[in-house]
Amino acid sequence: MISQEDVHQFFTQCRNDRAAGTATFDVDDVCRWSYFFMDTEKSNLTRLGLHLEDNGYQIMGFLAASEDDPDPRTLYLRADRVEKHTVDTLHETNEAFYILAEKMGIAGYDGMDVGAISRT
Repeated sequence: MISQEDVHQFFTQCRNDRAAGTATFDVDDVCRWSYFFMDTEKSNLTRLGLHLEDNGYQIMGFLAASEDDPDPRTLYLRADRVEKHTVDTLHETNEAFYILAEKMGIAGYDGMDVGAISRT
């Protein structure tokens, strides 16, 4: 599980990346947040995706397991939302996603990433 300290370190790293010029976004502003869920059954992730769409998330699609994934059958669902987070609100979102994954019978919530808002 992603702890609140992990989230704090994530924000610190994003701020450092911006200061170094390696990130084009400000993590303390509105950003595109990506959230990842995993399961070996695409139908489970599809059902979760519909639920997330109903709650304002944009489903970006499925990702296959990487070479170092313990189970090559694992699929990842990526759900995005443009929003602003603080360490506390992102920690709360992560906690809610762990609970949602369990309630919906999904193998797990795998974490998040952040990036600039695409202007295309």
